[in-house]
Amino acid sequence: KFHTKKDGCCLPPVVDIMYEDEYMAVVNKPSDMLSVPGRNLDYSVYTEMKKRYPNSTGPLLVHRLDMSTSGIILVAKDNDTHG
Repeated sequence: KFHTKKDGCCLPPVVDIMYEDEYMAVVNKPSDMLSVPGRNLDYSVYTEMKKRYPNSTGPLLVHRLDMSTSGIILVAKDNDTHG
């Protein structure tokens, strides 16, 4: 679900960071948001985490959730943590 600003324009869903340390983060993915970029939509948990952790290595997301599903996603900041 997109959030609406006062001028009527839409903002993308927000990814809440529930926990974070030097190795990983736990995020709350809202429904109606992709876990990874799609064919026609680039905005996703992955793209937001890549912006937040530009120096991370590895695939970042430990697992995915369907677009319509809200829930917890684990984000590994390096290959060793992901492995």
